[in-house]
Amino acid sequence: MDAHRLQRSFAVVQSHGDRAAQHFYAFLFVAYPELRDLFPVSMAGQREKLLQALGHVVSHADRLDQAMPYLEGLGRDHRKFSVVGGHYAQVGQALLATLEHFLGEQWTHDLAAEWAAAYDRVSGIMLRAAEHAARSQPAWWTADVLEHERRGTDLAVFTVRPTMPLYYRPGQSVSLECALRPGCGGCCRPRTPRAPTARSSSTSAPSPAAS
Repeated sequence: MDAHRLQRSFAVVQSHGDRAAQHFYAFLFVAYPELRDLFPVSMAGQREKLLQALGHVVSHADRLDQAMPYLEGLGRDHRKFSVVGGHYAQVGQALLATLEHFLGEQWTHDLAAEWAAAYDRVSGIMLRAAEHAARSQPAWWTADVLEHERRGTDLAVFTVRPTMPLYYRPGQSVSLECALRPGCGGCCRPRTPRAPTARSSSTSAPSPAAS
């Protein structure tokens, strides 16, 4: 894999900024319209994330081992968006089509083969990490809604309790999404239930994670 060649060609595409990301998703959704439901309604933030992720990976093309934790994290994280193995080939097709569109005459058979091989290696790392994670934890956790408080015309606070153990580190946040508004979630910080005091003879339900 010629890392410097990949980096030079990507720099040309990256110089087009948001236009490149728009072309990528336009191709993807026209070729595979069923994938549109996997993405948020507003794509502005998603396009920015795409360029950032690609830029990070390509910048490490000559030392991909250093990007392994990042790629494995991406693979695990994409499980919560219902991404499965077959989607990787579809995304790869959209990526190659975008590169070809913006590189024009610079897009040769040799360069296409370089990019295809690089994408296969990167997507393989992500997919293996996702498959490994699937053996020990779900793609997402379901939770029971204990409280729902409206604080404005477009703001509501949910208090929920996971239906299965959710392990987390102190200060860590988790994303929360309601089935009534898919793709419009928020983040919350879980909190550990308080144990009943020694003087109390009554028991109470565990305190939930609050958004």
